[in-house]
This record gives sequence, C-alpha cells and structure tokens, in this order.
Amino acid sequence: MQPDLIPGLTPPSGAPEKSARGRPKGSKNKATGDLLKWISAQTGGLTPGQQLAALVMVTPKDIRAGKAARLADGKPVKGIPPVMLGYWYRRAQLMELFGWTEDKADGVMAKLQDMLLPYVHQKQGSVEPEPVDKRGQIIVDNTALGALGNPSQVPENEQEISFGPLPLTHGGSHIGTQTLKP
Repeated sequence: MQPDLIPGLTPPSGAPEKSARGRPKGSKNKATGDLLKWISAQTGGLTPGQQLAALVMVTPKDIRAGKAARLADGKPVKGIPPVMLGYWYRRAQLMELFGWTEDKADGVMAKLQDMLLPYVHQKQGSVEPEPVDKRGQIIVDNTALGALGNPSQVPENEQEISFGPLPLTHGGSHIGTQTLKP
C-alpha cells in the first residue's frame, strides 16, 4: 500500500491533506433554486421576463382594441401599421393606470423592450471564414485529346511519360527523373 493513497496521512511534502469545500462542481445553488420556486409560486409560474413582456409588448388583442378605439374616435386607420395601433392603445392603458404622460410611457416602454430584446434576438456569434484552398488545380481539356480519348491509352500511340522532382541546384541533383511507360 502506498502511503499517499491512505486518507489522513501526511503527504511526502509534509503539508496536511486538504478536504474540498463548497458544493460539488455542477451542482445547483439551493438558495437560488428555492428563490426561483418561490417567485414561480407567487407569480403563477411567470418569470420576470414574461411579466415585463405582458406589460409592454403589443398583442393582437391590443391591435384590435386600438383599431376599434381609433374608429370610435372618428380617426382614420387606413395606412397606419397595425402594430402602431396596438402600441398607441397599450401606451394609453399605461398612462391611465400609472398617471404617466405620453413621454414617460414611451420612455418606460422603450426601456423595458430594450431589456427584453437580447432574449428575443440574440447576438450572432462571430463566424470564422472558411479556409481558402490554395492547392493548384489541373484542368484537362478533353477536346484536345482527340476523338479516341487519351493518346497514351491507344497502343500505336505509346509514349514515355517523364515525371519526378526538379533539380535543387543548377549543377544537377542526385535525384534523377524517372521514366515510366503507361
């Protein structure tokens, strides 16, 4: 048995063994979980973000009510975007409920919508450009080979094909070219 594997023994360095403190990695904070459960119970399961959205976001119901209210006041609705009709209706509700001016209601609605925006439209991550393939390409023009195809495949047109490394110096190289018959 190795002495460093037995709990409680002093390691060779002479320092006493330390025990891990705090919650294990990956486990959730119990206090945070309790707070989330309490908030959920108090608000009927709505998160703070959902409550903000219910307060300031324009719904189809607001659009219908805004159109009806504008028509009841004898004002035209033609050419007005439906979301504006709903926005004006929602703003009038907040002004009446909290006693705000139009400027105050517009400011609060814009600020709350700005707070909700990142949850609806996340920022796009940076995209790495695709690497450019820098290898050379060989293009074979079949029309230049004639009607019979590749001349090296025709027995009477046998020819030698030479390939190999190029000399490294002008004085010649110890690596010669190789000659192959197809």
